[in-house]
Amino acid sequence: LIVHDLHPNYETTKWAISQKGINKVGIQHHFAHIISCMAENGIEEDVFGIAWDGTGYGEDGTVWGGEFLKCNYLNYKRAANFKPIKLLGGEKAIKEPRRIALSMLFDVFGEECFSLPIPTLEAFNINELKILFKAWERDINSPSSSSAGRMFDAVASLIGIKQIINYEGQAAMMIEDLYAPDIKDIYPYTIKENIIDWSDIIRAVVYDKNKKAVPSIFINTLADIIYRVAKSTGNKKICLSGGVFQNDPLVTKTLELLSGEFQVFLNRKVPPNDGGISFGQVVYGGLVDI
Repeated sequence: LIVHDLHPNYETTKWAISQKGINKVGIQHHFAHIISCMAENGIEEDVFGIAWDGTGYGEDGTVWGGEFLKCNYLNYKRAANFKPIKLLGGEKAIKEPRRIALSMLFDVFGEECFSLPIPTLEAFNINELKILFKAWERDINSPSSSSAGRMFDAVASLIGIKQIINYEGQAAMMIEDLYAPDIKDIYPYTIKENIIDWSDIIRAVVYDKNKKAVPSIFINTLADIIYRVAKSTGNKKICLSGGVFQNDPLVTKTLELLSGEFQVFLNRKVPPNDGGISFGQVVYGGLVDI
């Protein structure tokens, strides 16, 4: 049996599907993350899984990455997610935090954002801004993503610490390094019909005069979102997995909020990032009926 990711453009997926004379089964990326955490911790009951990373193929054909999943070993249901962000330039946006931030600015402020004194806007010339706004407006090469990892990129751009990354996860790690545990504030946000709307977070970051506090308040806000959504699920077993949960301040703050009411499980021996995906896949492959 070959178990593979659902992303049709992954070389591993292409290879798996091309194999003859052997059973094959695909599993959704974030579901595999949560299964890896469940299996590592020996959990047999249903869990509420929170899978946050940069990129994972969703069953609706969009890019997922900020997922709340009701899970057992064989099935999952998407219970909540972040409001999708348009990735300006597709794959290029993953390497350029400024494009993620710009897309979110367009969503919140429209063309009025051009007059705001924001480092993101200074990273483009006016012609680039106008072209990218048209692309955003018309959905030209702008796939949707619900990724929590991309939000870290956006914040790094908005406060001027990184506009183009040199390696994967760089912007998020720079935000992590600036966390101050003595800051307890959070930004406002809304949740409606299981969609977490980041618009108020972006607005608050833009107008926050103390840019040094932004990384801490942003991470506190993400932990608060986890706590609030977890409270709504009714399940007391929470699994955290995905590359975003390599962020130590986020994990620490999340555990601080959840530990009194929930049992929280993490990947420790198995990597929470995509290094742990294969473990989740093989556990699923051992249980699913072909």
